[in-house]
Amino acid sequence: MMAISIDPEFQTLIAPLQPEEREQLEANLAAHGCRDPLAVWRGLLIDGHNRHEICERRKISYRTIEVALTSREHVLLWIEENQLGRRNLTDDQRAVIARAVQKRRAALAKIERGKQGGRGHKKVVGNSDLQLPKAAPSRPAVAKKARVSERKLRLVAEIEKKNPAALAAVRAGEKTLAKALREVRTDERAARRVIPVGAVLPTDCELHQGDLSEVEIVSASVDAIVTDPPYPKEFLPVYRKLAVLALHCLKPGGSLLVMVGQSYLPDLLKALCVDDSLTYHWTLAYLTPGGQAPQIWARKVNTFWKPVLWFVKGQYAGDWIGDVVKTPINANDKRYHEWGQSEMGLASLVERFTLPGQTILDPFLGGGTTATVALKLGRRFIGIDSDCAAIETTKARLSA
Repeated sequence: MMAISIDPEFQTLIAPLQPEEREQLEANLAAHGCRDPLAVWRGLLIDGHNRHEICERRKISYRTIEVALTSREHVLLWIEENQLGRRNLTDDQRAVIARAVQKRRAALAKIERGKQGGRGHKKVVGNSDLQLPKAAPSRPAVAKKARVSERKLRLVAEIEKKNPAALAAVRAGEKTLAKALREVRTDERAARRVIPVGAVLPTDCELHQGDLSEVEIVSASVDAIVTDPPYPKEFLPVYRKLAVLALHCLKPGGSLLVMVGQSYLPDLLKALCVDDSLTYHWTLAYLTPGGQAPQIWARKVNTFWKPVLWFVKGQYAGDWIGDVVKTPINANDKRYHEWGQSEMGLASLVERFTLPGQTILDPFLGGGTTATVALKLGRRFIGIDSDCAAIETTKARLSA
């Protein structure tokens, strides 16, 4: 066994084994020996770190093979590409590694083009099977190579810009991409809740923190309620509270527009039909194309639209309404709240159902998107949320 040096940077590129995987590897080495050679580059170990540690500790012999690469950057790329071939990686880990491969190949392609006067080239380096990049790889090509979705690569790129340390935890298997993204967006929303010194809310806007069944709103003072309550089953009781609030504060002929999920639609309709004075009128289709379309795992459905239930207090006497609301691809704005909707989609609802100067209420304020849209379009706005953070976020957003 030759003396091998360990480079800390090389080690950070390798996703660690899970405890059970490490136990299985150690048992296999003890029973059969180290049959595959360890890869080294100029005396530095570049493949086989776990086998090397176990063999050294248990005095198991091993062989090495020298990999001929031209530079340290090529070594780093070689390690990462080898990592993509590991079967024990999660999709999230492969996505993080794939993004690193994409960036490193793009950087090397730029170097190689410079060497060749901008023409670029492709060749085998020494006795390794690594090919120099001819051009910066496309996201679809990288996603296919790594066997992950392009959407995951986009998420990795977003997290990388805002919190690179979170990707190290994903690569190590300590957290998922979804959790890392939630942390990034939570930090962003916290930063947006900082209210500028001397900031004042618009005079045609009022915000209330508290339960929607306890906040006092003047009777028959609201022209339309436009809202997006939470969809999970545990929140079903709030829809009955919403119906009671609508009966109290809507003007005669006023509309209640409720964006809902489809999983518990019969229960939602039952909860909202609380009184003959508040009647179901129609269902609008709110289209959510592109990567914003959620996967409903429990129902095995990829959904590209959601219902907007339309109730009226008394008799509707307004204009004709188109029942399809189209939002641009990937337009949902999650910067201010994890359930945030697009401004363009909500603006379409506001313009169809209200006129400038009229009053809109959103009892589930969230990140304040309805408030922002209503004020931009010249409406008065009343917002309610039980979460103090939502109130502060909206204040900062409107003040800015």
